[in-house]
Amino acid sequence: MRVPVPLTEEIELSPAARAAAVADYGNGVARSFEMGEWLFINPDVTLHLHLHRLPAGEWIGTDAEMIAEPTGIGVSNARLHDERDPVGWANQAIMVDHGGA
Repeated sequence: MRVPVPLTEEIELSPAARAAAVADYGNGVARSFEMGEWLFINPDVTLHLHLHRLPAGEWIGTDAEMIAEPTGIGVSNARLHDERDPVGWANQAIMVDHGGA
């Protein structure tokens, strides 16, 4: 993924900001259940981003997983990488509910 346009005309996105933008998709790309049947949110809108180096280039990949307990409490974990190697991790709290129940 990449951010194709600047968020403002005056400021170009830094490598860390590009990583944060992609990291926010972790809970959406990692879902392991049918959309429409289940609802999920990131209740605290907090992103924990751990970079061990800045990503090179515009493209950032994510290998994400979502873990949810029967109580509905869970977490999304995403490993972020650029075209060469991993660059870090992103974690988000999630709440899951069976929308049809």
